[in-house]
Amino acid sequence: MDTTLLLYLENENGVMEYKQVDLFEDFPITITIQQSDLNILNGRKTSFSKVIELPDTSNNSNIFEHYFEVNGVEFNSLNKIPCVVQYRGTDIFSGVLRLNSVTQTENVKVWEVYILGEVADFTSQLKDYTLQDLSFTELNHELNYDNIRISWYAEPGTTNGLFDGNVLYPLINYGQVYSGESTTPLFSYDFGTPTSFDQSSKPVLPNTFKPALKVKYVLDKVFDLTDYTIESDFFNTDYFNSIYMDTFQNGKIGVESASAVTNQNKFLVQMGQQEYNYTGDRQIPLPFLDFIPGGYDPLNNYDNPTQTFQAPYPGQYGFNLRFGYKLTDFTTFRANFNIIIRKSTSLSNIDNGTIVYTSPEYSLPGSISSTDYVNIFVNLNLLAGDYIKVYLRENESRLSYAIYVSPGARGRYFIKPFYDGGIDDRPFVRWDLYESPTLFGENLVDFKLGISNISAFEFFKSLITMFNLVVFQNDKTRDIRIEPWNWYYNNDDRPIKDWTNILDLKSGYKTSPLSFDLSKETNWTYLKGENEYLNKTFYDANDFVYGRYKYTANGNIFVGEQTYEIPFAALPTSGVTGASNFIIPQSYYLNNNQLQPYSNKPHLFFWCGNRYAYKNPQKNIEGYWYMLSGVTSVAQTTYPCVSHLSTLDSQLPSIISDLNFQSTFDFFGNTNTFISQFTQYDLFNGYWLDYIENIYSPQTRRLEAKFFLKPSDIQKIKLNDKIFVKDAFYTIEKIENADLVNKALTPVSLLKDVFPYYKVEAPAPYQYLAPNTAYPGITPTYNILCYKSTDSNEVCNNTAPLYTLLNFNSPVISNGNKLWYDTGVGYMAPVPLGTFIKQQNIVNADTFVVVDNYGVVLNYNC
Repeated sequence: MDTTLLLYLENENGVMEYKQVDLFEDFPITITIQQSDLNILNGRKTSFSKVIELPDTSNNSNIFEHYFEVNGVEFNSLNKIPCVVQYRGTDIFSGVLRLNSVTQTENVKVWEVYILGEVADFTSQLKDYTLQDLSFTELNHELNYDNIRISWYAEPGTTNGLFDGNVLYPLINYGQVYSGESTTPLFSYDFGTPTSFDQSSKPVLPNTFKPALKVKYVLDKVFDLTDYTIESDFFNTDYFNSIYMDTFQNGKIGVESASAVTNQNKFLVQMGQQEYNYTGDRQIPLPFLDFIPGGYDPLNNYDNPTQTFQAPYPGQYGFNLRFGYKLTDFTTFRANFNIIIRKSTSLSNIDNGTIVYTSPEYSLPGSISSTDYVNIFVNLNLLAGDYIKVYLRENESRLSYAIYVSPGARGRYFIKPFYDGGIDDRPFVRWDLYESPTLFGENLVDFKLGISNISAFEFFKSLITMFNLVVFQNDKTRDIRIEPWNWYYNNDDRPIKDWTNILDLKSGYKTSPLSFDLSKETNWTYLKGENEYLNKTFYDANDFVYGRYKYTANGNIFVGEQTYEIPFAALPTSGVTGASNFIIPQSYYLNNNQLQPYSNKPHLFFWCGNRYAYKNPQKNIEGYWYMLSGVTSVAQTTYPCVSHLSTLDSQLPSIISDLNFQSTFDFFGNTNTFISQFTQYDLFNGYWLDYIENIYSPQTRRLEAKFFLKPSDIQKIKLNDKIFVKDAFYTIEKIENADLVNKALTPVSLLKDVFPYYKVEAPAPYQYLAPNTAYPGITPTYNILCYKSTDSNEVCNNTAPLYTLLNFNSPVISNGNKLWYDTGVGYMAPVPLGTFIKQQNIVNADTFVVVDNYGVVLNYNC
């Protein structure tokens, strides 16, 4: 026979080799090749599959009985074997083979096998894992000033930064630290207020930072779960390697401890659901215990019999108590309670100790039909030896509408486990000490505790959704290649094949519109940010998620709506009070005039590099903020900037990328108009626009016909082939039952190309400042001979006119420099926005473009 099926197996000597499987004579082997369409986004992959039956020869029996552990008609269905189909000695298909079934009659056994293409098998291997199943042990580290600062050196394509730049500590306002019910924080992310972090006495504490992971690093970990090697030019770009995801969405300031023993001075105590009958005017100790599963108290500072905590060291302690409450006696209409904390230096006097914390009043009945939830954060300054204890205090006497309630149920209410905002404490109510004097600089970061519990497949699918990725098998190897659609189908790279002469005219062919199957409206969106301050503010005003793109098709033939949602929240930003150019994300929960931490969704953002802390949009008022290193406050001239925009230092849209699906007005624009917010390089315009325009065009047609295809033709087919038929070009949608043995009439579905696809290379962020770089001065100055033009090609090709320009601080032009020129009328002025510049006296000099009205330049890729 011309067709051969080979399995890649280990021989008796432990060496891998190909073994031939016996086939039925003249048994046709066919496969289906297709590119999944927009309506099957989560299955965006190249698909090869075929079920065939094999004879019961001694050779086949030896192979299948051994490798699939066959016992009678029982076998291991989870095993798989790499395979290759050859035609006359030429590889025409590779994939994996699984045993589907064993059929046995009196003396005959038939092996039914399923041959699966590499890509289909690749995606199936991800479905049983979550990101928390990945190992990040090699990234374990202490959360301290030095490690945070090292992370700010991260730069794509280098090993700079913490763990080669794979861990980053961005400046994000996740919430502030308060003492009790006070609305005055220990420090605040602003300038010029009594608690501003621009004072050495109000430094940012290292343990308020949360680490972020480079998405490429996490993606590589996901790919390691499979048996395949992944290739991607896109994943290796500086653009993609500047995208990070935050971690530790734990509803707290800072990170979750890696272990109770590591951090020592902390505890987690719990209690089951409590049932009380309201009487009023009493205090009830809450019976927390540390030996309930999940609890811990490594220094034994919590005493179970007395339900008290004794502070071992002086300093500030941060506690978190969260619970739900629900009334079951609906006749009660006047009742309320507080949570109080008492402190005493004497254990015997704790029940009458000083009240150091009182919560707001919680009203019973509250929401009678549902449970109300409370998440309390308390910061207390304690001396060594101080005791504290938590109580529930009922206030006024209960009144009821009726007297017919049974005595055992009168005024009954429950204190229940917290279950709200993504936090699920069931089945226990918890109280924990999460911040203490010994935690500063000694908090071990374990990403297994902090990374979101997203499935590995959903994580990968979210990237497909963002960047319109296509997944396909390399035609020469068994590797998997992943690229954006408009990269793979880039018009200049597509091979052209003329199929006009192999079209079977006798069978007839059909052309039909593609649009009948498409939705009227299509949405690409992040998750709703729930109570995150900026996300909530935007959603409340607009009734849709920040950064969403909504496509509405023309024509009344379309119906329905389709939404592609990724498991990350959007990340709007704003300037801080007193410094409109100091722009950071604000992901806290505004509650009772406190900026409280919130159990938010994970976010994706660009690492924009270290950015000068200029306070005003014109960047002529220098700002300084402080961060605590040990016991010393260290002034900072720069801050670690992250954003959905790739840079916050340009007024030139053409060098800016946006991780929003649609460029959306950001909050910082209300006070700072010196930064361009809108760019053609958002996710929709950069990766989806040409695809959507093609499939929704009224000129798009599906051509269904039969073509005479040889096995060698099948071998050479690429899904990005540009197929010419009669008078138009087409893209392959599906080739059905392609015969790998014989030349045959093969059903093919083609989609007419209306608009060509072109590779879009979105601008990458600029990371050119080292942490705490001194502000630039105006001297010394250097006269530099430069090519200068508003035409980038002239400058890139060294054909632009030469001008002498004034550069501040350096004789060599680099990112962030300011360039001025002689106007010829008696004064100097900044080189105009959008001007391209290259230094003439340097071989292979970089090209730069002026990005604002002050002559600042950034690198431009010719």
